[in-house]
Amino acid sequence: MKKSLETTKLFYDRYLYKVSVKNSLSSIFRDKNLSFAKHELGKLQYQHDNENYPLNLVKGLRQVHISYEDFFHAKFLLNEFEKQSDYKLRVEYPTIRIYSNDEIWISKLENASMDVIDIYRPKNINVLTKNTILIDDFPYEFKITLRDRVDPMFANWVKVNRDKIKIGDKALECVETNGYCRGFYFFIKNEKILQLVNLMINGSIARIDKIISNAVIDK
Repeated sequence: MKKSLETTKLFYDRYLYKVSVKNSLSSIFRDKNLSFAKHELGKLQYQHDNENYPLNLVKGLRQVHISYEDFFHAKFLLNEFEKQSDYKLRVEYPTIRIYSNDEIWISKLENASMDVIDIYRPKNINVLTKNTILIDDFPYEFKITLRDRVDPMFANWVKVNRDKIKIGDKALECVETNGYCRGFYFFIKNEKILQLVNLMINGSIARIDKIISNAVIDK
């Protein structure tokens, strides 16, 4: 069953909408190589026109059975992609994730009788901008994502300021042991603490996101 979910953070710092479609031909759209996708669909079209069933797509040393439904839906997607310019695709077989800022187009894909897994829409497009995250009832104002390594001395400050920062045990251990911290993150209370943290580990910060409470937006 399709899930309708809220976009709480821009996808790839750019897109408001995402729709995920399950299709056994999803891999032909990898890297947005539409010429390759057209070529592969052309081979399947030849099989279809010559009444060769089941349809088969060659992948390496094996053949993958393709249903007529997936074939027709893949042709529909190719046609749609060729008409668009600003969109992104991410393929994780058998799912293709489509990102866009065109709500009408995303709704068209959602309602095209394909096997749609989920669709994300924002509640308020005016609030959701780059480097912002919407979270319900969260007592922290900033999310800090780390680079490769952090000065281990920062761990000492964290331990005596637990009321100002929220960090996971593994992330703290990584900082404390001068480990590889890329991708770890923590939350801090307010802008004043952000300035202090910036002074301590500025070179180790990969990203700063502003957290906005939905409760504040709804007032």
